[in-house]
Amino acid sequence: MQTEETCGKKCRSSPDNLQKRWEYRDCTNTLRSKCRELVKQQEENIVRSNNLGLFYRYVNSRVKYRRSIGALIDDNGVYLTRVLYHI
Repeated sequence: MQTEETCGKKCRSSPDNLQKRWEYRDCTNTLRSKCRELVKQQEENIVRSNNLGLFYRYVNSRVKYRRSIGALIDDNGVYLTRVLYHI
C-alpha cells in the first residue's frame, strides 16, 4: 500500500484522473481507520493497567484547553475585525 503522501501527490498532479482520486480516498480512509484503532488500543491499555494516575493523566490531556478558532483573514490578507452580516 502506498503512503498518503504519495497518493496525494499523484492525485494533485492529475486532478481529473478518477482512478488516482479513488486510490487517494482509499488510502486516507485506511490511514484514518488505523489511527482510530491505535487510539482505541491505547485507551484500552490505560484502562486495563488499573493505574488511576495514568488514567487521570490521560483524561486531563484530553480535556485541556484547546485553542479557539483563529482570526478570519480576507482575500487581501487583512484580519477581519468587525462583524459583517450578509443577508
